Amino acid sequence: MEVTKSWHARRNRFAGLLLRCLLASVIAFAACRETDPVTRADELIASGRASEAIALLREAIDARPDDDELQFAYARALSAGGMRVLAEWPLRRAMRVERWRRSAGLALAENAMAMRNLDVAIETLSDLLQDDPDDVEILLRRADAHAATRTHLEETLEDVDRVKTLAPDDLRAYRPEIQAYLHAAMTPEAEAAIEELSERMEEAGGFDDDETDRWFCVTRALFDQESFRFEEARSRWETCLAHHPTSLEVVSEASAFFEARGDMARSLEIIEVAVEATDLTEGLVFRTALAQRLEALDRTDEAVALLEPGTKAILPETALGYWNVLAALYETAGRPSEALEATSRALALADELGGATADQRFAAGDLAIRSGDLDRAEQIARAIGAPNLRGLLEARILHDRGAFEEAVARYEEVARLWPDNAFLRYHEARALEQLGDLDRAIELYRHATRIEATATDAQTRIALILEAEGRIGDALRVLATQSSRGPLDLESELVFARLLGRAVTPGEVRAQIVAWQGRQPTAIVEGLTAFAHGLRVRGEPRAALSLLGVVDPAGLAQSRAGPAFAREMLRSMNAADERHAALDATIERGLALEGRSAAWIAVDGYRAELAGD
Repeated sequence: MEVTKSWHARRNRFAGLLLRCLLASVIAFAACRETDPVTRADELIASGRASEAIALLREAIDARPDDDELQFAYARALSAGGMRVLAEWPLRRAMRVERWRRSAGLALAENAMAMRNLDVAIETLSDLLQDDPDDVEILLRRADAHAATRTHLEETLEDVDRVKTLAPDDLRAYRPEIQAYLHAAMTPEAEAAIEELSERMEEAGGFDDDETDRWFCVTRALFDQESFRFEEARSRWETCLAHHPTSLEVVSEASAFFEARGDMARSLEIIEVAVEATDLTEGLVFRTALAQRLEALDRTDEAVALLEPGTKAILPETALGYWNVLAALYETAGRPSEALEATSRALALADELGGATADQRFAAGDLAIRSGDLDRAEQIARAIGAPNLRGLLEARILHDRGAFEEAVARYEEVARLWPDNAFLRYHEARALEQLGDLDRAIELYRHATRIEATATDAQTRIALILEAEGRIGDALRVLATQSSRGPLDLESELVFARLLGRAVTPGEVRAQIVAWQGRQPTAIVEGLTAFAHGLRVRGEPRAALSLLGVVDPAGLAQSRAGPAFAREMLRSMNAADERHAALDATIERGLALEGRSAAWIAVDGYRAELAGD
């Protein structure tokens, strides 16, 4: 039984949501005062102003290049600012200083893990273990790194056994052990380890820390879920929710499970409980999650009403967070002017708190670009003091104005200040695509991937170029390689599904659909639509029509992606010169929905057009 294909991906389902909320939440700005650069940089990092800390320390290092303390502080600032690649060498230098060796090494390993540079993480942790082979914390982290490779089963188990010998009561050792078994598809061993941990947990009266207790609860529920023991999984999720009703991990995973099982009411209820149990500040992430679900159900006004009270919160830092989330919601809902207005309110509030950071202004400028208000973006860019951020915005403005050659030149100028920025290289590659320089574009997309493997959809862009050239097999290999580095985002998965439709034989269709359902359980209809498109383009419209039997008609009619799927099925029916009563029934269900969705009305019109009515 294969239970591991999507196990690791599910953990990251709400990672983008959590990151957005964390970035949106701003704490009080510390007043500037005369102090040493290291102390001041640490204060800036703590207040979410890593870019300013980096600039401050860079200036200090220029004056004192041999100051090890400055170099270590610089590495911490780079890490906090997301520039993990640039932090590597300052951290390695700090490791040469005895008093910082362990902390710098752990930071280097943590950065490497975050970037999926698992060999570097393992090498660094192994180096630290030379100093103390019995350091349990480092052994645990190396076990986690080995487990994350999905191939180092023996090495993981060796570290786990060592930890169990040194600290037999430390139940954290079971985490990498179970993960290694799951990644190796060793289902019986994973189940045995889970049961053993369960028994030990009961003997010990529970875990010593709440985090491990939550992890174990979620792991057992996911294991049952991936083993297709849905009733057991349902029961475990309810238990997890009873003990951890406001845990982000539990709430997000459990709500996703019930949504995938078609119980949207329970999915929403889970998040609503978390919203009710938390105040505006603590519950920002849950209100964001609920608002996103409501928006996805075309209940945008309810989502806005849920968030608006937060914009009037007593704590200005909390209000700032809600303005940022509200801006993102408006953008998703296709209301760019309101999104930009909310962002402007956020910037004004940040200035009242002590001054918007360069990162906040950059984010606002980025939104202005994506909203099409390039004049506003230019105004924001002029107020940014950091030359790298200002330059990147200016390059993107040129890009969106269609001045692609000037944009590429500006990208190159900024690259000299910011050589290892994945987004910069990605956007430059997009400009080169417009100029027709596809070889150079592919080279820069690969460069962006080397900097940070999962930061952009660079590999998807390469796959699209290859698809346009008719190199379907090469395009599939590119995306398959990228998926081995980490879960693909939905848009990339949809490209993958379309390419599979153009490549697989009709007999392989069902197996590929099952694989898709494992990776994207909440976007099945979208995946089937992309898969059907690929089959039809390849000249297999009847194979595309076979996908009608995969989805429940009632669920399809209510799905936001249902009209697009129905339209693709109509195209395949037209190509195959067939009619399917099941599709007609689904369209009628969609038309009968309360409010008569405009999308279903359009599908009905297309059906009539094809029928010659």
